Amino acid sequence: MFFFFNNTATTEIYTLSLHDALPIYIGDVYGKRVLDFGCSVGTLTVTLAKMVGQRGFVYAVESSPRNIAITKKRLGKLGVSSYSLIRDEEEYTRIHPDIRYLDAVVSVGLISFVQNLQNVLKELNRKMFVGGKLVFVDYDKLFDVIPNIDWIEDDRLIEDYFTNAGFKAVIERHQGLAWGYVYIFAEKVREV
Repeated sequence: MFFFFNNTATTEIYTLSLHDALPIYIGDVYGKRVLDFGCSVGTLTVTLAKMVGQRGFVYAVESSPRNIAITKKRLGKLGVSSYSLIRDEEEYTRIHPDIRYLDAVVSVGLISFVQNLQNVLKELNRKMFVGGKLVFVDYDKLFDVIPNIDWIEDDRLIEDYFTNAGFKAVIERHQGLAWGYVYIFAEKVREV
């Protein structure tokens, strides 16, 4: 089970995959600006592009030129034009300066690679209005052999990072077959 904030910032429990739960968590983003932070091959980018429609905008940031090309091809097949693919070799240290304003941010598999999480979260805070939503998913205990970075294993430390950056966060963990998942659902509650 995963926790999601509803529109009144209370929590409700849903037993859905991230892909199915994304519209519930981030709400109606039609006409809004959304960032897919570390888009990989664009699986969620395509979902987000459908959700924002032609009046919204999706930023998809990725360091790999190959993944950017795949994402571009997938979006081309969808026939949408309201997006920007940004190749950013510094995606692990910042939010790209071309991204000015965001209503929501989604990231899968990137947060544990971010080199200064506190600074990146504060950058996101500056680019969002109060009420903006974040959904971060990362991997935990890969095959119970590959070590994690220390903070990803500590829910209290994760909450502190988000709180210090002006977000209210709920952390949920789910065990998969070969690894666990860390779900971080956050909402901007104040300026920093």
